[in-house]
Amino acid sequence: MLSTLQEEFYSLSSTLAEYRVPLKVNGKDVADKQKSDLMLEEIKKLDCLQRDIILLKSLLAKVNVTTILNNKTLNNYLEEVRIKRNYLLTLKNLLRMNSTKVENGVGVVQYGVLNENYIRKSIVSLEKEVTEMSQKIDIANSNTYFEIELSTEF
Repeated sequence: MLSTLQEEFYSLSSTLAEYRVPLKVNGKDVADKQKSDLMLEEIKKLDCLQRDIILLKSLLAKVNVTTILNNKTLNNYLEEVRIKRNYLLTLKNLLRMNSTKVENGVGVVQYGVLNENYIRKSIVSLEKEVTEMSQKIDIANSNTYFEIELSTEF
């Protein structure tokens, strides 16, 4: 639901630039009243989406802090997965930096990361750990229900 609301918000907000139009030509009003009214409707919908996103995120945060899984809150799992994914990305990017260059006065220079085998093993281990944690989060999410009244209509 949150993804849907955010997608709708970003999609609708990106269309606001279409409302930058000529307002006057040679001092004469040329603004389209219908387009002006439509813009106000879209701004009201954006305000509504914004409120719903904030409400839903707040409720999700509360649920994530109160849902316990294996003596940890769901929030703890989410933060741990986020941090480990970032670290995993950092390690993968290190391996992508390997290159070979021809340098004047030196010759062919091969650049790479130190301890490459250790990093590769760490990546495999981290990927497994992140996948397992993500599965636990998915299971908890699929078994957690709450009601919320949103004002946005789809």
